[in-house]
Amino acid sequence: MPGVSRALPTATALSVLEINPKLQRFSISISDRKDFYHQFQVSRPRAWSNALWPPLKVEDVRNLNALESSMPFLESKRRRYDRRVHGDLLGGGPVPHEHHGHLVQACFASIPQGDHLGVEFATSSHRSLLKSHGLLSDDNELRADQPFRGERVLEGLAIDDYYAISIEDEPLQPGLPSLPAVSSQASSLMARARLAYDKAGILGSSDKDVCEDAKAKVTGAELDSSLETRRLGLALLGAPVKRRLALSFVFGAGCYAMDR
Repeated sequence: MPGVSRALPTATALSVLEINPKLQRFSISISDRKDFYHQFQVSRPRAWSNALWPPLKVEDVRNLNALESSMPFLESKRRRYDRRVHGDLLGGGPVPHEHHGHLVQACFASIPQGDHLGVEFATSSHRSLLKSHGLLSDDNELRADQPFRGERVLEGLAIDDYYAISIEDEPLQPGLPSLPAVSSQASSLMARARLAYDKAGILGSSDKDVCEDAKAKVTGAELDSSLETRRLGLALLGAPVKRRLALSFVFGAGCYAMDR
């Protein structure tokens, strides 16, 4: 199927990053947009296709902005003619409108998460916004439909999550704690993304954001260049440890039952 979702990078694609654990670390920054689908504003014809049940009485929604903005449209429509109510209309003119007691259909003026094209709309518009602010460059963007061209900086977009990962020089010093990289390339890219979101009025979840971490979950995988891991000479990419431990427990219990 054509569409931007074909380019969504998976967790395994992060293996393109190469790092020397003794001399380098990852700097990971991730931004999570709050209620991303609900922040879109769609056209009126598109909203009409997102009808919600049940119908509502006009008097119950009379004070809502949605009804006020729709009144010109409602007034332009003629009610079905009923001779017993409206007479013969010998004087001409439209049928009088009496909205009291009538029902209206609420329509969702955004992207419902059940919309099969929601991922395409959300990803395409999000990507266009970030690219207009100099992000997701051809060299740095990680995509599933083309080779990665970068070396030390990687950017990715998974619907509502934008992330930037950079490889920062930080040699291990025996017996001394490792200090976090200061003003990493990833954090600079994330700062630019936040400015784009603020300018467009897109809300975020700052409590979920990741800033310059050496270990974090990215697109479902855990990328680990923490000090403890690097001292083992490793930098890891895999399923989150908690998930692996849970699966190993289930697998171990199953094997034990089979042995018995």
